[in-house]
Amino acid sequence: MYRLEDSEFKPARHFSNTHSVNFATALELGRQTGLRLPNKIVTLGVEVQDVTTISEKCTPLIEEQIPLLVELVLQELKETTSACRA
Repeated sequence: MYRLEDSEFKPARHFSNTHSVNFATALELGRQTGLRLPNKIVTLGVEVQDVTTISEKCTPLIEEQIPLLVELVLQELKETTSACRA
């Protein structure tokens, strides 16, 4: 599992079309064009073990981690809500 803030992503320096824009570059373009974006963006992710098998179900390891992932999401939302009220 990973927790990354938007500042940890690096914008692409060169791209030839909009399909080669990465997440950080899209955020930066949004900021430069004046879009209203949150001051802090947190990305929670899970790294897959097997990229060759396609299934409608999560792997057993991920299934076990879902309660923890849900708790992390709720914690982030709680912290964000608290920060907005301050």
